[in-house]
Amino acid sequence: MARATPLSLVPAASRSAVAVPGVVVVAFLALAVRAWRAAGNAVISDDTRTYVALARKVASGQAALVEAALNHPYHPGTSLLMAGLSPLAGGLHEAGLAAAVACGALTVVPLWLLARELVGREAALVAALFLAVTPDHVKSTSHALSEGPYYLCWTFAAWLALRALRRAGPPAAFFAGLAAGLAYLFRPEGAGVVLAGLALAVAPGPFLAGVGAGRRTAFVAALAAGFLLCAAPYAARTGSFTRKIGGLERMLFDAGRGAPGPASALTDEPRSDGDPLVIDPFEPPPRPFVRPGVPRAAGEVGVETMAGQSYVLTIFTLAGLGTLLGAPGRLSSRERGAALFLLTLGVVVVASLVFVRNVKGYFSGRHVEALVIMLMPLAGLGAARLGRALARSSPSRPRPAPARGVWLVAALVAAPLGAWAARPVDADKAALVEAGPLIRAALSGAEGADAGIVATPRASRAAFYGGLDDLPLFWEEARAEQVIPTMRRHGWRYLLITWNDLHDPRRADFRHWAELLEGPAWRVAFRTREWERAVAEGAFAGDFATRVHVALLEPRPETNHE
Repeated sequence: MARATPLSLVPAASRSAVAVPGVVVVAFLALAVRAWRAAGNAVISDDTRTYVALARKVASGQAALVEAALNHPYHPGTSLLMAGLSPLAGGLHEAGLAAAVACGALTVVPLWLLARELVGREAALVAALFLAVTPDHVKSTSHALSEGPYYLCWTFAAWLALRALRRAGPPAAFFAGLAAGLAYLFRPEGAGVVLAGLALAVAPGPFLAGVGAGRRTAFVAALAAGFLLCAAPYAARTGSFTRKIGGLERMLFDAGRGAPGPASALTDEPRSDGDPLVIDPFEPPPRPFVRPGVPRAAGEVGVETMAGQSYVLTIFTLAGLGTLLGAPGRLSSRERGAALFLLTLGVVVVASLVFVRNVKGYFSGRHVEALVIMLMPLAGLGAARLGRALARSSPSRPRPAPARGVWLVAALVAAPLGAWAARPVDADKAALVEAGPLIRAALSGAEGADAGIVATPRASRAAFYGGLDDLPLFWEEARAEQVIPTMRRHGWRYLLITWNDLHDPRRADFRHWAELLEGPAWRVAFRTREWERAVAEGAFAGDFATRVHVALLEPRPETNHE
């Protein structure tokens, strides 16, 4: 008797007919949604400004600037890609945006390849469709950020690692490691795929069962070699691995004490001529830190993942998980292996997120997208099972084909998600675009303007639109007694912050900085229409030693908290 396989939902005779054309359609849909969203973004994201500055260093070809870009905490893949594509795209930002949109759309292809190993082609195609319109994934891949290229490489690496484990062949393992190494060049979490693959290669289980020690060793060596071929040159040049291991030890030590160690001294190195970006010129001050504990951190990761996936897809994910757990005895060895691989990879990702949250105290929605991608096969399975159940229970005669029920459910879910994901956003921040030329005009010819402009992330975006190079002041806990002397020592005479930075209680209390300054404290332009008057009154002119200059760059601060 043939084995019942409720997870392979598409009849064998029709699988090839729905596969490749369906994936191509979904990929074009994903591209259209992201391109529309990118065109509707009123401003660049905070981190885009940093990636553009790093890419400018790489594109300059100057050894000192390239070295500075490679040593930045952000991994160099994004800046290298932007610099390489800029001649074709017409600019660094344009290159990064095109790469993010294209790679974000293409991620549906390796997701479909990975998902079909567990849930069959039909449910895998539904999973790819859901990823194409997931709002948070669309958001992060419609800006010039690392997420688009990273998740494309990461998902391909996961699929290749699964296939390599099945084949138990060193060549397949090498290519899986190579893909993970490419992912690592964009974000450090790319190493997680290799860790999961190595764990399953050496552990007893369905992978490499009965394989001799020599061949198993060759498999592990090939997987590691492929990864190191991409990752090792960067790590050896910058000490990336050593720095991260040292950072891990420091975070563990700080966690044991319950608070981070004291901030290191501010840099006394002078700013090099022509250097548009100084690497972390301001250190965070010591601050109390309470570890949330592993259970709470894990709960926060779960909540963030559900929000990133969207709660409607979370319902389908739970339904798909129930289907998977309800039929363990009827799963083929292929499906059991895929489930074990995804579970192991999920444990690696969750453990890293919980560790970062519990020890370092921070993670964001962009960090959980790996989990979102991994859960999509279950969401596709849940939606496919529901669609087929609805088709079977239809009172109409003749009843609709089961596949029609699947795609009806998928369309009813994907259509509103896609419309929401593609909507224009950040209209209240459009003032940042207009502010740039005004700031540039106000600072044109001002003494010390070329020596360095210090800006918070929001104000940094205005500097970007004004064609100005700025120095980053990212630390929310930044203290005036640290920052102001450093600015004076280096000759950085202008500070650009937004109204939100000035009043947001989650950020440094800039209002009290005036106590450490001489003379009049602040000049603030409160609305867009008042910028020109503020410029005419000299709000941006003068000596930093006697005045800190503040420009309101966002007209509706009450709706602009990020």
